[in-house]
Parts: sequence; C-alpha cells; structure tokens
Amino acid sequence: MANSAQQNRLTATEQEIMEVFWRCGDGLPFQELLDRMNREYHKDWKHQTLRTFLTGLQRVGLVAARGSRKAQIYYPLCTRDEYMHQWTRSLMERSYSNSLRNFLFAFAGNEPLTEEEVDSLREMLDRADKQRKTKK
Repeated sequence: MANSAQQNRLTATEQEIMEVFWRCGDGLPFQELLDRMNREYHKDWKHQTLRTFLTGLQRVGLVAARGSRKAQIYYPLCTRDEYMHQWTRSLMERSYSNSLRNFLFAFAGNEPLTEEEVDSLREMLDRADKQRKTKK
C-alpha cells in the first residue's frame, strides 16, 4: 500500500468503492463495479464519475487495473484489515504521539469498559507479552 494511502483517510464514497472490492475479494470489470455502485449505494453515476474516483484510488495505491481500457479489471491492492490497520496506526502516530496508551484512553473516553471489553484487552495484552518474551 502506498505511503500516502496510509496517511489519508478515505472519503465516504471512496470507502464505499473499496467495500465493494473487499466484499468481492477479487477484481471487477469497470461496468460491473459501476452497476454495483449504482445498485448497492443508490448512485446514479455515469462512467466518468467512477473513473474519477478510481483514478484517485490508484494514485494513492489502493487500487490497480489490468487489461485494455475497454476491458480493464480493477482490483484492490490491500485487504480491508490491512487498510484499517495502516489507517489506525497512522492515526495513532499523528494524533496520539504514537502512544497506544493515549490512543486507547481517547478511544474509551469517559465511558466505562464492559467486562467483555476488559477481558478482550487482557487477552490481547497477554498475547503481546508472550510475543515480546519469545523475541528476547
């Protein structure tokens, strides 16, 4: 994934396009992507509208195309999990001094964590501690 993609949050529309790719799990012909966007997200897009968005997603390294212009297949260059991991990591670095602690405190806010959330965090910390110890 391109460096600029890690630093830029997707617009709502770009997110919708990427969600179509991620649900599909593979490349899509241009016309099929256009049809899905118009049907699933109630768009009324013409070809140029989608091409503009795809060009932007290609520029930041999230989408690529193969084939001739009339028969291009567009496909994602990362999974949803990969994108979300990079975006979250970038947010933490930029906004929380690269501190997971500060990020989690901001995320939780003044709301108390549920018992399930506390248990999940404990499990995650236990795994991280084991991984850290095995690297020594």
